[in-house]
Amino acid sequence: MNLMEPSLTHPPIQVIRPRREADQPWLLDLWNREWGGDTMVSRGRVYRLEDVEAVMAVQGGAYVGAATFVVLDEECELLSLNSLVEARKRKPSIPRLGLDGIPLHDEIEMRKVW
Repeated sequence: MNLMEPSLTHPPIQVIRPRREADQPWLLDLWNREWGGDTMVSRGRVYRLEDVEAVMAVQGGAYVGAATFVVLDEECELLSLNSLVEARKRKPSIPRLGLDGIPLHDEIEMRKVW
């Protein structure tokens, strides 16, 4: 099932819009729950949630996912991507563990461009 397409039981996800001030409490709760606080360390740098960019996925007025990132010079680094918890509500068959018993929290699609 394509999560972007409407179904008979779920309205379409309104993806993706930039973070708004009103989103901050939900994002803070998400980072605290999923990442253990309001800071993240990546590649030797400490990032605070309030200082990074974010985009939000909303469905029927409810949050269903978020991605946070930083742009430094000509690089963009994805810090967090949270969507599988909500996706599992729509499709419970999405596995909780991947290869070698590694928990699946996020779905990432990568593409190499030549």
